[in-house]
Amino acid sequence: MWGDEMNILEDLYYGNVSPCDRDVRRGSKVDELQNLVCQYEEELNGTLTQKQRETFEKFKDAYNELYCCLERDMFAQGFIIATKIMIEVQNYRGGEI
Repeated sequence: MWGDEMNILEDLYYGNVSPCDRDVRRGSKVDELQNLVCQYEEELNGTLTQKQRETFEKFKDAYNELYCCLERDMFAQGFIIATKIMIEVQNYRGGEI
């Protein structure tokens, strides 16, 4: 489209960019928290009956779906705010904001 370089819109269109995909660095706070969650889940599962495990699995599924909805909404809100900032900067003519 614009020479040899792909732009962000093309990358989005062709699926080369996924806002929800991210790498987690080893030793980062997120990595540490993920490890703790897995550890606590294993410990908890060891104490549950089969029926309780099934209920816990349903809980985790519902929580993950809720988290995904909230993350999607936060992404959209961030994009809206960034767009408003870009419009304001583009329309800025000096003087007071």
